[in-house]
Amino acid sequence: MAATPIATPPPTSAPRVQVRVLSFAEQAKFALKNSQGVDVLVPLDRGSPKPLLEGGFSSLARAPGPAEGVVGKAATPSDFFTVSDRGANLEITGRSNGGFTYPKTARFFPLPSYSQSITKVRVDGSATKPSFSIVERIALRREGVPVNGLPTDYAPRATAGEFAFDTLAATKSTAPLKGNAASYDFEGIAVDKAADGKLQFWLSDEYGPVIVRVVERGNILDEAFSSTHRAASATKNRVGTADAPNVNEHATLPRILRHRKDNRGFEGLTSQGDFVYAVLQSPLDSKGGASGEKGHDNKKTPLHRFLRIDKKTFEATMFAYAHDPDGMIGKTKHDNVKIGDITALTEPGAFLVYEHDGENWGRLYRARITPRTTKLPDTIAPEAGTFPYTALEKTLVADVRGALSAAGAVVPEKLEGLTVTGKRTVMLAFDNDYCFGTDKSGAISASDETACSNIVVELTLPADIE
Repeated sequence: MAATPIATPPPTSAPRVQVRVLSFAEQAKFALKNSQGVDVLVPLDRGSPKPLLEGGFSSLARAPGPAEGVVGKAATPSDFFTVSDRGANLEITGRSNGGFTYPKTARFFPLPSYSQSITKVRVDGSATKPSFSIVERIALRREGVPVNGLPTDYAPRATAGEFAFDTLAATKSTAPLKGNAASYDFEGIAVDKAADGKLQFWLSDEYGPVIVRVVERGNILDEAFSSTHRAASATKNRVGTADAPNVNEHATLPRILRHRKDNRGFEGLTSQGDFVYAVLQSPLDSKGGASGEKGHDNKKTPLHRFLRIDKKTFEATMFAYAHDPDGMIGKTKHDNVKIGDITALTEPGAFLVYEHDGENWGRLYRARITPRTTKLPDTIAPEAGTFPYTALEKTLVADVRGALSAAGAVVPEKLEGLTVTGKRTVMLAFDNDYCFGTDKSGAISASDETACSNIVVELTLPADIE
């Protein structure tokens, strides 16, 4: 039995919204550099190499106000936090170089030493041309080691089958790069205050998926992952220090999460009260994903696992979020419908959720956990159709891609940040993939300048969302 029908109006009935685009102030000044302080140049298949620019912003959280500790400067109403993903990379499966052909799921990392950070950005809406700029970066570390974004075989975050290369001139003797226990692909951020009044951050990762808690100085202090894995930290015998504390590992998340599609773990994350909430970017893999187990074999399931995680115990409860039905997703396959981000509203159990397919449509919904919402088992039965469930209630708030197009704005593919800024306003952040990618022919190319810079948008809605 499938999820109960969702009373969702068609996209054409979405409320009209006002759009304000905020450009990245002085984008060109944020060229990424290697360990020698030299700009990283990306080789293009057409044209001269281009500098690798700042980007990869995943998720968005509004600063909670003046705080002590990890952020030295007082927060203002126009301050937000975001987190960078695993760094610039693109798929090069099947690309040939002389007698060598890159294997399936091979990826090119032009800056493999890239270390992610939490970034504080400030919106300036008073200027003639509204903009936002980087104010501060908080470097992330795991047990004293700077984090990185390379695919890893570290059990809680192992990604099967991805191969990382830092060259487009590999030969048969070129070994793929290997990640380690400090390898993450962060995609979600939430911020609140710890018991001592200092800021703490919650980050979600696509590799595991896992949830981490980050405290003062950017140290990861807690990590929760699937109960499938009970191995201790790779450095369990080390002596922690104040600057490099040991990570408290919690094998408390549902084991079924290992059925996620590769690199389609937690995409959205938000905080509300005593819990953080996380949602899988895509439905569980019909073939079993990274679990090595038999999958649910239902390619038309609309179910995304929506988790409520206790901030103290890291125990999780799973609910069902059902993306739009066949009549609303066009030719998009169900396993390619994605959640871009989620953000909590004032009402307990209420959220905004962004659904999209990356190319043709993108919609903002108000979703709510009600007494009727089913708590899911830690099995594939709901996806397989053998466990009836009732999903979160959802109501269409805005046709985001339609609103951007109507306003004449560039419509980026990856909306990955979402936060509420007022009763009728929301801020959206787009991942610009570090300003390079592949075109329709598969050639490596630099992003259009406007698309590269257009990564924050403010929407004003016609009715209150709170």
